[in-house]
Amino acid sequence: MHLKSFFMFVFYKMANSILPEKMKLSEGSLYVNIINHEDLIRGEAVQEENNEKGKNGAGKTVPVWKLPGNIHVKIYRNTGRNNRILIYLPEKNNGRELYIKADFFNGEGNFICLYPGCSGRYDFYCHENGNRCVIGSNCDAVDILFSMFGNTVIIGDDCLAAKHMRILCDGHSVTDCKTGRLLNYPSSPVIIGPHTWIGERVTFTKNAQIAGDSIIGAASVVTKKFTVRNTLIAGSPASVRKKDINWDKRTPQKYSGS
Repeated sequence: MHLKSFFMFVFYKMANSILPEKMKLSEGSLYVNIINHEDLIRGEAVQEENNEKGKNGAGKTVPVWKLPGNIHVKIYRNTGRNNRILIYLPEKNNGRELYIKADFFNGEGNFICLYPGCSGRYDFYCHENGNRCVIGSNCDAVDILFSMFGNTVIIGDDCLAAKHMRILCDGHSVTDCKTGRLLNYPSSPVIIGPHTWIGERVTFTKNAQIAGDSIIGAASVVTKKFTVRNTLIAGSPASVRKKDINWDKRTPQKYSGS
């Protein structure tokens, strides 16, 4: 099997392992394909001014593309080839907004997928080639920033993220002084299991993994794998603070019926 085909096989297998049966990934089911920028999205294009400077030093206009279901997509740069965004539209309008910003800077073969019911803001900075990101259904995020350098990120269904969540993969190399050996090459994908509640200003670094039905405390920095479900994780670096817990979107008052 060709190396690229093998990588895609492994990627889909990992993603499908945490997604429900009805939402299994298939490589050909693309809704948004930014290979041809003019045919970016089947929707109404809305022009919006943006302060980013172009190559000539002058400000430029970046289009915002609107889809049914209160979905908005903005592409800042697409200097590579074969970069793709797959968006599954919700079965019915839930009234919430979904904003996606993608910056494919000098990267090729990047793939982003969001399943139905996602809401909030998702900013993707895809440097280098072959970044992969899958976000499960019904995820609600105030704002998440993804900074990827050839990495894979998988977020399961029904996750809830407060303000300023960051997934920051290494953009520079760390080497051994004596041998020159690379020390920080990513060894595994970033995975956030389904039904995880993430507090404000949480950062995930390369190789970080969280099992499902868990809570991540505010301002935590998650740097390693946590394989046990139903845990409260907090701190910098993050560690397990409590086991055998779960959470519910309802407020304590509504949950208790008081």
